[in-house]
Amino acid sequence: EGFDVPAFLDQAKQRFVQIQALWDAGNHDTLREYLTDDLLAEITPQLPQLEDGNHTEVVLLNAELLGIEAVAGGHLASVRYSGMLREAQGAEAVRFEEVWNLYKADGQGWLLAGIQQLDRH
Repeated sequence: EGFDVPAFLDQAKQRFVQIQALWDAGNHDTLREYLTDDLLAEITPQLPQLEDGNHTEVVLLNAELLGIEAVAGGHLASVRYSGMLREAQGAEAVRFEEVWNLYKADGQGWLLAGIQQLDRH
């Protein structure tokens, strides 16, 4: 009740782009502001190293709120992202689809708690 879905999805799309850029830069310290501690610990070994020079361009981005629910101490939301990414300069853009699970503790901002890759068959 009273939840502004369009504003939430606009912010979710901005966060997607921000987190992708931080991931590409291997910026562990700043990612801490956007991810839950559990997810950060899980993905840290996979973070690109600065010398790898990752660069992902978000060519097209769609976001759809799949659901939101109250949980003890906060809220959980699931957002399905889809679109096109270019994972290297000059590379062909590829389609992607994934669901991001977001957690918001009472009085805090939204944090990324998990990512589920979806197969496109």
